[in-house]
Amino acid sequence: KNFDLIDRIIRKFRVFFCYYYSTGIIVSSKSVQKDLKKISKKAVNKSLLIKHVARVPKYSQLKSLKYLKKKYKINGKFFFLPNHYWKHKNHEVVLKALASQTKEQEYQIISTGNFSDHRHPSYINNLKKYINNNNLNKEYKILNIIPYIDMMSLMFYSIALINPSKSEGWSNTVEQGKSMKKKIILSKINVHLEQKNSNCIFFNPNNFKNLNKILNRE
Repeated sequence: KNFDLIDRIIRKFRVFFCYYYSTGIIVSSKSVQKDLKKISKKAVNKSLLIKHVARVPKYSQLKSLKYLKKKYKINGKFFFLPNHYWKHKNHEVVLKALASQTKEQEYQIISTGNFSDHRHPSYINNLKKYINNNNLNKEYKILNIIPYIDMMSLMFYSIALINPSKSEGWSNTVEQGKSMKKKIILSKINVHLEQKNSNCIFFNPNNFKNLNKILNRE
């Protein structure tokens, strides 16, 4: 769904060359291994599953909440959504959840990430249009790429981390959130179920009402 025919053919050839010329193919999750099997059984036979974890800064290295609120003009409590603006990352479900609220929000959603998606160049502009049309500029703040230490500091002070993605290999932000012992609101996809711990809350990535209830509850 996210690649045209030529891109899919090129990616299939890449898998073939990885199989043919390597002694091993490293994959980050069982979910990816299953996807690889759909493309090439020979490639999956050479695959090595290596799950990674994330290092996070020490508390003394983090920026203060006062500093972050002043720098990024944040009002009050906030959820943190650090996903690049690629279509499969599914920001739409979060915006629809906000737009469906019947009362004024007592929180913001702070979002960071790269705007460039070569497969869907208009994606970020369509989201911004949706934000403007639904008067969500106060509730949903887009920061683009920010310094790593600022990102980790925002994660630390957030109510919870959100990852609404429809596809991941092995989510770094989920691992970072786990390392910080944060509450994490996740789309119910196979790889997220593989990464889960006791702080994870799941929602249907196609059901904004489901997410809406979770955000209001937290």
